[in-house]
Amino acid sequence: MILGKGKKRRKAMSLAIVLLVLATLVLTVFSLFAFGTRKNDLSDTIKLANLERIYAKEEVFNFYVDSIMDKAVVGIGSGDGEDQFIQNFRENLQYYKRGGEFFLEELNQVEEQLEDENIEIKDGKASLNLNVKISDTLENKVDVSYTYTKKFEKQI
Repeated sequence: MILGKGKKRRKAMSLAIVLLVLATLVLTVFSLFAFGTRKNDLSDTIKLANLERIYAKEEVFNFYVDSIMDKAVVGIGSGDGEDQFIQNFRENLQYYKRGGEFFLEELNQVEEQLEDENIEIKDGKASLNLNVKISDTLENKVDVSYTYTKKFEKQI
């Protein structure tokens, strides 16, 4: 309804709109305050060079086991069983101990897994299946654990 020429009736603003605007402002201010004062734990980044230590340990481990395999198969005929291989492998594994401990701690896992079910000798090949777990702590903040399965094979 028009009261006079050029005058329009003004309607009051809805209460719901006012409350919505106020709630949005309060939420925005609170969010900015919370994000600004929160300790930023995610700002630290892990350098990839530190992860390379894990892969380097894997390569060193594989090198030592491969070297031990080279020596363990010497003198084994195709008729010899897993027991002879295990004995040769254990003897050569002892060369990697210093003061009763392996200088690469992951080699302890090899000694524990030297069993008949992990060894196969056939068709002129000796194979050893190992499940290896390599662990390290990066910058005293992050514990990294890498587990893999590998089959080492050598010609007899």
